[in-house]
This record gives sequence, C-alpha cells and structure tokens, in this order.
Amino acid sequence: MTDRKPPPFPIFLNLAGAQVLVVGSNDIAARRVEAVLRAGASVHLAAAAINSPVAHLMDSDQVSWLGRAFQPDDINGCRLVMAATDDDALNTQVSELAQAAGIPVNVADSLALCSFIMPAIVDRAPITAAISSGGAAPVLARRVKTAVESAIPTNLGDLAAYAGSVRPQVNAGIGDGKARRRFWQEFADGPIAGHVLAGRMKDADDLVERAIATLGSGGGIDPVGEISILGTGSGDPDLLTFRALRLMQRGDIMVHDSAVPGAILDLARKDAERIADNDHASAWNRVCQLASEGQSVLWLTVGPPAISDMTNRKDCPIAVTTVPAAG
Repeated sequence: MTDRKPPPFPIFLNLAGAQVLVVGSNDIAARRVEAVLRAGASVHLAAAAINSPVAHLMDSDQVSWLGRAFQPDDINGCRLVMAATDDDALNTQVSELAQAAGIPVNVADSLALCSFIMPAIVDRAPITAAISSGGAAPVLARRVKTAVESAIPTNLGDLAAYAGSVRPQVNAGIGDGKARRRFWQEFADGPIAGHVLAGRMKDADDLVERAIATLGSGGGIDPVGEISILGTGSGDPDLLTFRALRLMQRGDIMVHDSAVPGAILDLARKDAERIADNDHASAWNRVCQLASEGQSVLWLTVGPPAISDMTNRKDCPIAVTTVPAAG
C-alpha cells in the first residue's frame, strides 16, 4: 500500500457578499455558480459566450457576465476563483495567477491545479455537511453523501432554525451552564426535536417552556416520551421510507405484530427492547404507558399503520407520529 497523503483541511468559508470568479460556461461551471450563489456570493463569469448550461443563471442579480473570455485582471478583488473549461492552458493560467495572488482556486477535474477541493455537499441549511475524498475517489465521496442524506431528515434545517429561535429564551431562563447543556442534549435527542420535525410547533413550544421552568429552578426535565406508528407495507425492508428507518434507529422500545418480518425488526437500534403484541387495543395501551414514562416507542404493524379511534383517545396525551407504509 502506498503512503497516504495528508488530507485537505476542511473549513467553511463565509462568502456572503464576496466576489467569486468563475471561468467557463459549461455544465460544471453552472454547478459552481449555483453552489456559491447558495452561499450568498456575487459571481463574475468570464467566458467568450454564454452557453445553455449557464444561460438561466443570467437572470440572477448576483451574476455578472464579463462579456468576454478570461483576462488576468479578472481575479482582482475575488475571494475565490474557479475554472471549468476544456482549455488546459487556460485552466493552468487561471490557477497560477490565483495562487500567485494568494486566492484559493479550484480547477475542475485537475487536482494538481487546485488549492481547494469542491466537496460533495449535503445541504440542510443552516446545517451543512461537506464530504471529500481529497480528490482520490469522488465516487466514494458521493456514496457517503447519499448515505448521509438518507440518514438525516430533509427538514433538519427547520430544527436548527427553531433552536436558534429559542436560544435567547433558554439563555435567559436557565442560568446554570450545566443545566443549559442538559437542555440542548435533551433538545437534540428527545421529543422536542420530534415535534419540530413533524411540524407540531405548539407541542414543541410547550415542552421548551416546561423544560426551561424546570431546569431554571434547579430541577430535572420531566420524562416525556414519543410515539411513532410505522406500517411495514409488503414486508420488504428495502421499501421502507428513510423517515421510517430514522425513527427505528431512535426508538427505545419496539412494540410489533408478530408477523412483522425479522429483517425489518433487525433495522431497529440493536439495544432497543422488542415486545410482540398482536392485540391492537392492548398494544396501544402498552405504547401509551411506555411513552408516558419517557420512552421513545415504535409500534410496527403489518401492512399500513394501525390507525383507528384508539389513537385519538384522551387518556394518552403523547403526540403521535404516523409513517405510511411503502411498498
């Protein structure tokens, strides 16, 4: 095995309001422009002509076509420079000029000309994950990206935004630093996050207020559980939704029909307790009792989720998340 090179150092660069130069007018150039626009940059585009991949980007007030091919002075005042052309000599010129000026530069498909690498990005703004193989195996980086995307909710950014909105309230209401850390641990792993991700903002607000009142007075957070009802559809584990898989990885206890295939049960947390109960009325009572004790409870049923009048009973105040069957 050959010696491994040191990996690139990962950083997140603030491009809000910054000027970025993109050289080229092909598909890759278009993706580069779109990426930095999402970060709030202003783009100068150097290209002899506007080709179809970038034409739609000209509608943005943040994109300016220089009206000509690249010239050396184009790098002046830029925070980043990106080249994506089929002209090797031009790519080399852009790279050398940028690096001589101390400006980070990326040249598509030419690692030797890059001072920084474009990672595979998972965007859950304001949460962002960047994955890179250091240029050695981009296909593996994309595979990791796919795995990460499947493991986290598409609306994770909503949870981050909600955390930011309640942070002043938490800081004002919980003076002790250790107690605040405990709040945020419970926030991320407990039912508050579940309520936010399910769009139950009133339930989330109520739990936040209760936790602040309790921790602010020196007490502990009262255990509040959560209930997730999952239908297993045809029984093929490959057809479960990403959301179902995420909930199965979070559950403390799994109540299930005995007919639910073992291949599906095995997708749950390895330390999750399993309880077989084929009587839906009995199972529902058990689920409510466990959730009221602060447990995260999954109820898995064959076919579609077990939705009936029992899920509307007043004697179980725990909010319920229902995930439809797939396949």
